[in-house]
Amino acid sequence: MAACNYQAASAAPARASTFKDYSLSSDVLFAFGKSGYADISPSGRKAIRELVTQLRTSHPNLEQIEVIGHTDPIGKPAANHALGLKRAHTVRRLLVDGGLSAADIKVSSAAADDLVTQGCKGSRAEQVACHAPDRRVVVRVDLLP
Repeated sequence: MAACNYQAASAAPARASTFKDYSLSSDVLFAFGKSGYADISPSGRKAIRELVTQLRTSHPNLEQIEVIGHTDPIGKPAANHALGLKRAHTVRRLLVDGGLSAADIKVSSAAADDLVTQGCKGSRAEQVACHAPDRRVVVRVDLLP
């Protein structure tokens, strides 16, 4: 298997005083290339339920939540953008199902524009495995000052 250089993303962006990011592995949430509500794995549903509980406990005064779908670079850019957006919509639906306000949750897709891996090479299977950390959904919470 080809070597993979994984660089963990920082827990929060530069404006850490106003945002907090919670990253969910898409491979835990969905099978490779999947994005629908019925495609969420049992462990993915559990992870989202736990996140809702954590958000309600840690951030009782949520101002806004953005759900950002990320993909690996395998495939066409337009398809990756659409996949990231579909995954973000699915996670948003589960957050709303968990009791968070739909009005406070927006979605977007970063597609493959914010990779956390570098140098993934080899067969398609090796690339899929190496790029696993890139496939994620980030729940970004706007914190009140």
